[in-house]
Amino acid sequence: MTHLSPIRFTAAPAAVADFYTLLGLREYTAEASDGWRPMLGGPQPGRLNIHHADEARGDAHLHAVDLHLDTDEGESLEALHRALQDAGHEPGPIIDETFGRFFRAVDPDGYTVQVNDTDHELQSRQYTLGQ
Repeated sequence: MTHLSPIRFTAAPAAVADFYTLLGLREYTAEASDGWRPMLGGPQPGRLNIHHADEARGDAHLHAVDLHLDTDEGESLEALHRALQDAGHEPGPIIDETFGRFFRAVDPDGYTVQVNDTDHELQSRQYTLGQ
């Protein structure tokens, strides 16, 4: 079982977080940094993540929304990767990142989906943009 975790890319994470706060989401401050603003929904599991993107840097994600799926504890990222391959899809390589590991795949309509295996110990660390 996976959990849906969309990411909203923006050049102004604080302002966008403030906007979604007005709509009833709340910031999950335990994972927040100056470039990462996870927002939680109400009593039902739901989350909107806000991530820094910079037009001057040429970020292709500016004003985009990505679809991310997070693996459940004990679920193998390699097994999900292999299942996509076995079904005829061509997922990208598994990559190590500051939050854990992930791969990307393209769905039948051409949308890119990222599948994350989040390491919650890494996730709880604070990072600063540009470092």
